[in-house]
Formats: sequence, C-alpha cells, structure tokens
Amino acid sequence: SQTAAATLVSGNTYQVTFTAVVTAGSVAVSLGGGTAGTSISASSTVTQTITAGSTQVINFAGSSFTGSIAAVSIVPTTSGSVTANVGGTNGTTRSAAGTYTETIVAGSTQVLTFTGSTFLGTISSVTLEYLAIGLPSVVSTLDYIDGFFVVSEGNTTQFYKSAANDGTSWNALDFASKSAEPDNLGRVKRAVGQLWLLGQYSSEVWTNTGASAFPFARIAGAKLSVGIAAPDSALELDNSIFWIGQDKSGKGIVYRANGFVPQRISTTAIELLLNAVTDMTLLRAWSYQRDGHLFYIITGGDLATSLVYDVTTQVWHERAYTEADGTFSQFHGITYMFANGNHIIGDYET
Repeated sequence: SQTAAATLVSGNTYQVTFTAVVTAGSVAVSLGGGTAGTSISASSTVTQTITAGSTQVINFAGSSFTGSIAAVSIVPTTSGSVTANVGGTNGTTRSAAGTYTETIVAGSTQVLTFTGSTFLGTISSVTLEYLAIGLPSVVSTLDYIDGFFVVSEGNTTQFYKSAANDGTSWNALDFASKSAEPDNLGRVKRAVGQLWLLGQYSSEVWTNTGASAFPFARIAGAKLSVGIAAPDSALELDNSIFWIGQDKSGKGIVYRANGFVPQRISTTAIELLLNAVTDMTLLRAWSYQRDGHLFYIITGGDLATSLVYDVTTQVWHERAYTEADGTFSQFHGITYMFANGNHIIGDYET
C-alpha cells in the first residue's frame, strides 16, 4: 500500500494516470477513500476516471502486490463554476456536481448558454420548461371561452383565467371560486357559450358579464345538485352538456343538461356497468355525428366494452373490438376530430 496527500473535492471526479510495474499480485488506486479503480495485474501505464471520497489521500493498494508506482498525475474532470443564462439573464452559479432546477426570467434573446469561471466538466440532460407566472401550482382541467383560457386548481374550489386573448399572461389574483357548495371543483367546461363549473357533488354555471375586474359571474339560480365523477366525460353536444355524474347519494348516472336541470339519460343496465368500474375518474367520453346520428361514447378505465348513447334515437348500445382469441374488449377509439370531410379517430393502443 502506498499513500500520498492531495487536494481533493469529495464527489468530484478525476482522471488518474500512473505507471505500474507489477512483479506480483495486483494494484488499484482510490482517491479520498472513495471507490477504487480497476485493479492492474500487469505492468502498464493506465488512465482511470475515479470519484473522490471525503479524505485527502491518494491510495494504491493491492492483493499481494509487489512492484512500483511512478509518474502519477491527477487531473480533475470537474472544476471551477458554471452558470446557466437564458436570453441574457443569469441563473445561480454552481460549483459542485449535481442535478439542479431553477427558475430564470428570460432576457431579450432566444439563446440558452452555460458560462463558467475556469469551468471543467460536462452539462447534460438539459430541459427548458416555460412557467406561466400566476398559474396555480396544480392545474387539473382547462378550457377556452370568449378569448380567455380558464383552468381549475386541483383539490380546491378555485379557477383562474388568463389575460384576454393571451394564454401566456396570467395574474395570480385573477381567480374566483365555485361558492354555492363547499365541494372541490372537478372540471371547468365551456358549453353553450357558458362556463360550467362541475364540482364533486354540485355544479354551477357562470357567464361572461364583461366586468373589467373579473369577467365571469354565476348566473342567478344556475346551481345543480349533481357534480362530476369522471372529469374527462364532460362534452358539449347537441346544444347541451353531457357528463357522468356524482352526488352525495352516489355516482355513475349519465346526464345531459336541460337548461340548468340535470336530466338522466342512462339506463339501469348502463349504470350497473359504470359502477362496476374500479376507478371512474379514468373514464372519458368523445362524440361524433354520422348519417344523422349523434353519438356520445364512454370508454377508458376497465370497462369491458365501450358504452355508446345515440342522442338522435335516445338508445344505448355497447361497442367492442374483437380480439384475436375471439373475446371482446373496448372499442379502440379514444379521441376524435372531423377534418377535411373525414372522421379521424385516435386508437388508444397505437
């Protein structure tokens, strides 16, 4: 065993080069008590990258080693400091290896740079995420109405709006609350030109009054004693809104609004299938129209098949995909759009 003192920074990595003359056994180098490099059992000049431990000692040790070590050099692979710069604005200067997250208000240029003082090291796994200042920390749902983006804050009664016609501008004070009942807000949804606030057990309908302080206000009397069980089931359809409901008595009834009154459209058979689902929040709905028929389709979760309501005939049916073994599973369609005269459906498996 041979040791020597050195100036090492714990956790930093160094390139260690040395010449080993091995007459018997093997030898390995460690820095500062850290993990040793690869053992050398034949005479050679080697270079190894090693992470330093907490002591200031270079140690050569081996199994029954006899021989000599010479021409030792230690070069840090990391040194100095480095600073991220976004558009001309500097972040925090870093002088130790690690993974960092920081918020930087961008300057006027479109460039991300890293600059340093005698910096030696590597920068990797860089991600740049835009943060809309003023948005709540947990956004659960989003919609767009009358030039405003509207988002609900998770696990609260509150919703926020963006600046008019500008989804990049948010003010932390531009929020309001579903207030008629204390249950949390489950979904914000634009429907029939109004803003529907669908809660866990109750709902409200707001409208754009044009007020300068905050443009949205609850419509007098527009309060429903039914909330939403599956946030992604709410759809604007047939000049109304459809959703899978929930109230203080239970959940799993499908409603459409008749004005501000929830009208049950599901049958007992459909409700039995919905209530057999393990997690109803995973259900979602989409719709399309063809040959005079308008369809509201419920899929997702662990439904055995997709459940389809023909709005035109007011009749339910199941829609399924036939697997290779002849069994049925959910219909594969999960998203939809009508573009260039074509029905385009997204497949949840591809």
